[in-house]
Amino acid sequence: MDPYFSPTLLNQATIGYSRNQITQSPNSNGQRPAGLTIPSLYNANIYNLIPTITISGFSSIGAQGLTNNTNNVYTWRDDLTKQLHNQSLKAGFNILRIQKFDRFPYGGQAGSFSFTGSATGNPLADFLTGHAFSYVEQNNVSNVYLFANMFEGYVQDDWKVTRNLTLNLGVRDTIFQGAPNGYDKYDRISDFVPSLYSATNAPTVTSTGTLVAGTGDPLNGIITPANLKGLDLPRSLTGARNNIGPRVGFAWAPLGSSATSVRGGYGIFYHWDNDNHESLSGNPPYSQSATIYNTTLTGFASDAQTLFPPTLAAFDTRKLYPTVSQYSLTIERQLPGSTVLSVSYVGNTARHLDQTPNINQAQPNAAVAAGTVNVNTVRPYKGYAAINYDVRSASANYNSVQVDARRHFKNGFLFEAAYTYSRSLGSQVGQNQFANENGPTAYDRPQSFTINYVYDLPFFHGSRSLEAYTLGGWEVSGVSTFQSGTPVTATISADRAGVGNTGERPNITGSVIYQHGNINNYFSTANFSQPALGTFGDLGFNTIRQPGLNSTQFNLSKKATFNLIGDTPVTAKFEGEFFNLFNHPAFNGVGTTVGAATFGKITSALDPRNIAFKVKFSF
Repeated sequence: MDPYFSPTLLNQATIGYSRNQITQSPNSNGQRPAGLTIPSLYNANIYNLIPTITISGFSSIGAQGLTNNTNNVYTWRDDLTKQLHNQSLKAGFNILRIQKFDRFPYGGQAGSFSFTGSATGNPLADFLTGHAFSYVEQNNVSNVYLFANMFEGYVQDDWKVTRNLTLNLGVRDTIFQGAPNGYDKYDRISDFVPSLYSATNAPTVTSTGTLVAGTGDPLNGIITPANLKGLDLPRSLTGARNNIGPRVGFAWAPLGSSATSVRGGYGIFYHWDNDNHESLSGNPPYSQSATIYNTTLTGFASDAQTLFPPTLAAFDTRKLYPTVSQYSLTIERQLPGSTVLSVSYVGNTARHLDQTPNINQAQPNAAVAAGTVNVNTVRPYKGYAAINYDVRSASANYNSVQVDARRHFKNGFLFEAAYTYSRSLGSQVGQNQFANENGPTAYDRPQSFTINYVYDLPFFHGSRSLEAYTLGGWEVSGVSTFQSGTPVTATISADRAGVGNTGERPNITGSVIYQHGNINNYFSTANFSQPALGTFGDLGFNTIRQPGLNSTQFNLSKKATFNLIGDTPVTAKFEGEFFNLFNHPAFNGVGTTVGAATFGKITSALDPRNIAFKVKFSF
């Protein structure tokens, strides 16, 4: 709706609604075969699915983890624009009402085994002998009906200060009320708050990692909407946040020059990111789960009355929202030959990024690593297994120099060449779940060069000869891309540190030694080793660089128009497409699990050269 008040005043109002529904059902081949003797703790596996089997270094097997939900989004938006002599003023608001209805028919009720090599030193051998590092099972989980809101208001001024200077000024205020998931209609969510946990109220944990019935507080440190234990929180268990985001930009032509321009900008942006609110209904008191360590495929009994420490999904009740500061400065110059050269500094800094460490990780313990002590007996929050704590404590930054030269289409020729030198660095939890580590992010590509072009071959233009029909009117185009590879992290399969987690890293002597072109030994594996029991490896994260990209796509085409019947024109277009023209190997996967058969080897590649010819007639 666009009410038109005057030639200089316009208001645009929008009301919207969108809905999507995801329904997934397991393949019938995922049902338990007759005679399978693996037990079930809670007998909540109403769809009779096989347990999920995870073997380090291999793909998982299972039929769980399926998504079933319905999402409704209501939108109310209004934008008012006022045009003055040398200013364009804008103001408006945006309201989102978000509803998410989750169903959990396949949320872990069939159980999940993890085989890491903790028993034999080889994950596959552990599986074949039936010795699991851990087994996790979830009882029935109630459906949740989650509601959240977002409110935004903004003002903006595009001000042409002088003939050669324009300023863009604005500010946006964003308020999140539990977004993206928020409160549950029936208040069936709970959270763990570390400051409310009392060691004196912890249950007794036996040497085998089970709980002694009747001891301790089963809701030690846990809050619900009905019992906040003194905290001042709404039903969503997280307060609303007011986020102010200023924006400023400018465009300047120095000394009134029409051939040179300088542009820059800075802004702060917010996003609600993902959260684990929809997992909170799987916590006590609304549901129960069990985590068993150092067990076998039949090492526990169905309908067992034995109590096992539950795994919790939790989040920081402060719920800081990801905040990204973006900045750029560009100098652009018109050159002879219809060519423009620009040099830019572009970057961003991101704070309060989401991560989910296990805050109930034990301290390194050689006896736990050796299997003689159960990790549940030495955790900081006794009575619980892993506590996966959603907290906005990671950060990242990206900084780059970008050079771009482009020629506008003229005389049948266009091209652009772009080069970027950049670094993307981050800070996130690593092996030690209580401290952030610094290193390159998974998106770090230090160098990138791309060139693209379109050229109408200048032969037989204007001629109507046979040679012109066959040899004239051809066009060539293409894109060539050269990029550095992204980094990955080498890991070990077993819990050598004895902390109750996997995904730890090895020791390394010296630096990573690459043997480019050798698919069976892309990097030397000899200087990697297993750390001593009770210790973390000393290798940093994202220290192995995968192969880069060298790819050229080429296109050759010709278009001709002729009369086939009477005066009806027919246009025929022939096209030849050459993907990966020079058939350069494009490897994009490396084995990174120490001790696995694929460690140090290239495991996958993009497509080889692919050629396609086609003819299209239009009439």
